[in-house]
Amino acid sequence: MLVSTQNKKVKQLSKLSKRKYRQDNDQYIVFGQTIVNEAVAAGVVKEIFSTSKQERYDVTSVSEEVMHKIVGEANTKIVALCEMKQTQFDDGSTLVLDNIQDPGNLGTMIRSAKAFGINNIFLGTGTVDLYNAKVLRSMQGVNYHVNIDQGDIEQYLENSSNKLITTFLDEPSTSISALDKSSAFDIMFGNEGHGLNPKFKKFERQNIVLDIEFESLNVAIAAGIIMYNLREK
Repeated sequence: MLVSTQNKKVKQLSKLSKRKYRQDNDQYIVFGQTIVNEAVAAGVVKEIFSTSKQERYDVTSVSEEVMHKIVGEANTKIVALCEMKQTQFDDGSTLVLDNIQDPGNLGTMIRSAKAFGINNIFLGTGTVDLYNAKVLRSMQGVNYHVNIDQGDIEQYLENSSNKLITTFLDEPSTSISALDKSSAFDIMFGNEGHGLNPKFKKFERQNIVLDIEFESLNVAIAAGIIMYNLREK
């Protein structure tokens, strides 16, 4: 049983709260029974730590103090150390996210994408870290059921064969009903405060703006509405 917060392994686990340390080690932690179960099923778990006996898994027992050291203020009895794994995109549509900053928005958009049949997620440089604890909590394990890649959006678009849909608020809107929903799309959403970067206007594309009575919706809500309506029915 790990009881000391000065234990080397405990210190290493606590450092995974920092993005740089996660990236340097290709590791992250998840906590809460539901997400731990999803991570185990996905085959990414290296070790599980718990303050209570677990019938389902072999675990390393830790004290309440050690658990607090690992997860901070979060209230949980179980934590899993996971390894980052790359996945390959399939031939379907892709949700492309440009500089999304709010962890809750990112998690909600990824969950919505899966709910509406989009299995590929591309995170542009500058987007909040996928392995941020708040993002992981918001996704509730859905990240293990989609394909996620990260990098330069311009480079991705230059190599993509999907039809591009942007969501610039300062441009006319294409009717969603007029789109060929049997096609695969790259569906782009941008930063909460500034929207999509104008540099993406150079790409051949169609633009969608929701017809609402005020300027804009929360980006995660708007994304959910648009992805729902783009489903092939």
